[in-house]
Amino acid sequence: MNPSPFKPVTSPPDTHTVTSKIDADSRPTGSQRRRWSPKGLIVGLIVIVACVFVMGSFLRRQSESAVDVTGATGEESIDSGQGHPDFAAQVANVVAGDSTRLLFADVPISDGMLQDLPVQLLTGLDTVVADQGVVTDEGLTALAKLPGLEQLRLRHSPITDAGVAALVGCEKLWLLNLPQCQVSSKGIESLKKVTALTQLRLGSPRLGNEACTAIAELKSLRGLHLIGVPVTDEGLQTLASLPNLDSLYLDDSEVTEAGWDWLFQHHPQLHVHVDQAHHDRDPNLHSH
Repeated sequence: MNPSPFKPVTSPPDTHTVTSKIDADSRPTGSQRRRWSPKGLIVGLIVIVACVFVMGSFLRRQSESAVDVTGATGEESIDSGQGHPDFAAQVANVVAGDSTRLLFADVPISDGMLQDLPVQLLTGLDTVVADQGVVTDEGLTALAKLPGLEQLRLRHSPITDAGVAALVGCEKLWLLNLPQCQVSSKGIESLKKVTALTQLRLGSPRLGNEACTAIAELKSLRGLHLIGVPVTDEGLQTLASLPNLDSLYLDDSEVTEAGWDWLFQHHPQLHVHVDQAHHDRDPNLHSH
């Protein structure tokens, strides 16, 4: 069973995390042990204090944001959601080195939550998934500062071209999933600078058949899923020109049977989904 290329995947186990037993006799003792200089101790203490301060500030903001606020108009009080314990706990796990992902299936994520992330302490964070809440360009810009970001999925988030442009500095980003965004062909053009990108899933009412030309410039793509984009037979041929394309998923396209005939004749190696199901003529048909 092959997983969908558009879902965050589990990274291979890090061999550095595998510990081995150490013979006590091989450990340095007495004068063999390294002595820390006063200067080294001071530097170490400064680093520890800085980390504690940054994480403490983050947790304090999360605690304060959990307080219900009633407006002056007397409207019903609302919970910002930023104080959700799962959010703070997952961030703390990443800071501690116990996790490399922030996966939020039920926590409503907002721009403020992402802007409050202690980015300088999240160097090991590689995956962010937010399935609830609304993230805008401001929140995405905050995520783009994560140095190790590899996989990103933001549902229900109206990301625009400006937000996508902020990702050009994400040198490790290989999976981008924005199923309810507001990106146009201009935003797709900016993704040419994200050279590690191999999996792209987009749904936007601002994308038309002409977007296929911009997408065809993303030469590193291996998997592409377009949602609600009116791709025509001509657009399909343009997408098929991607040199490394393995999987093509199209929902609500305008491709005709003649278009599919051409695709399977000229690109029989492609794994094809149409409207969330395998195309009947997909030679790589299998169950998921």
